[in-house]
Amino acid sequence: MLLVFYDEPMLDFYPFAPFKLSADESCALALRIAKSGEGQALRMSSLPLTGNDGEQPVQLPAFIRFLSDPQAQLTLKTPQHSWRWEKMLNQHSSRGKLHG
Repeated sequence: MLLVFYDEPMLDFYPFAPFKLSADESCALALRIAKSGEGQALRMSSLPLTGNDGEQPVQLPAFIRFLSDPQAQLTLKTPQHSWRWEKMLNQHSSRGKLHG
């Protein structure tokens, strides 16, 4: 599966509320995701922990750093819940695989 996320700032002539996100720069990410095969095995889960780590354009750089750095997990909080991403050590896991 190919997952593509793209966002850019609103043009000045649009009313900002409620469409204004927390970033003033464009951002994009494309990932190829598979159930098995080569690549980093990942697990994503939802947690009841709430907070505000910003909208998706603000969270995206943190997610990219997580993918490229050795850190084992990343938790991103939203007002409703949190998302936790974990890198799985076992490359033969049945979890989703991220291909670069």
